[in-house]
Amino acid sequence: MKISFIIEMLLIAILVGFAASAVIDKPSKHK
Repeated sequence: MKISFIIEMLLIAILVGFAASAVIDKPSKHK
């Protein structure tokens, strides 16, 4: 396995998860 490929997949997963959580928490945490 290529380490760079694993890192890229992890970064994509983190970005997608962060974006999804931000969109989901947006209405509940309205400042």
